[in-house]
Amino acid sequence: MQNLKNNFEYPDDSKLATLQTCIRTNDLSLLGDGTHLSLFHMLGNFTFGKPDASLHYRDACMLWDEIVRTLKIPIDNVHVHPSQDGHRILWENLGYQVVFDEECVWSDGIFKGYCCELYSNGIEIGNLVNTFGYAVDVGFGFERIHMILDNKSRVDETSLFDVTLPPILRDISRTMQVLWEAGILPGWKGRNQVCRNLLRALMRESIEEAVLSKFDWYPWVVSDREAKQNKVKMGKRVFYRHRNKGFEFFQRTYGISYDEYCEIKEFFTENGEIVRRTIDG
Repeated sequence: MQNLKNNFEYPDDSKLATLQTCIRTNDLSLLGDGTHLSLFHMLGNFTFGKPDASLHYRDACMLWDEIVRTLKIPIDNVHVHPSQDGHRILWENLGYQVVFDEECVWSDGIFKGYCCELYSNGIEIGNLVNTFGYAVDVGFGFERIHMILDNKSRVDETSLFDVTLPPILRDISRTMQVLWEAGILPGWKGRNQVCRNLLRALMRESIEEAVLSKFDWYPWVVSDREAKQNKVKMGKRVFYRHRNKGFEFFQRTYGISYDEYCEIKEFFTENGEIVRRTIDG
């Protein structure tokens, strides 16, 4: 909803349906856990400022109910977590299992609203946010819905992925292909840094070179590996002299990333203490 803030702030009673391609920019440690992806698609249905807010919310509930029933998702497997008593009654009347949660409130620090999350088999498949009390944001994840329909326990085991690959590679390879085709190269700022961070997350895994070399974006692997080796070598030359300074200093002064800093620091660490070492080259 970030791109639609003006619509929420200055409601005009309009409606909008969206399909957004999203790339994860943080929480990369969650990748490969079976529920979080580096690339995912969010389906949304918005109404901005409908006069009768209670009717508006009811319409959104009915939309979600229609989605669940049309896709033949067993209602017994869907748990709804509303934060308002009136919303709880709506869902109970539709036949859903309800877990009342007063703390289920969405906020980005400026915009906020009562939230209702929907879970199937313990995994969140979507939500419904009553923003400012007069607008409604209905969202659901395409890949997670696909997982439910495919009757899989992991989102990366569906037909959307090459399941012959290791889990994290089957996910990130799909993202890298999108970035490759969009011409977004690994770099140090903005979207380019997002690309680099995902590439680094992948390179921390033990994946055979022969497998990686099959992808269009394999040259990124080679160039990034060389860049990292050069940066680590340079960092080793200056680390001991600045050993009492933290990561921020090395990032700001030498452009060293966090994973490069950790590798450099590990090189100089012995039994928890920083020691001087002879640096080759």
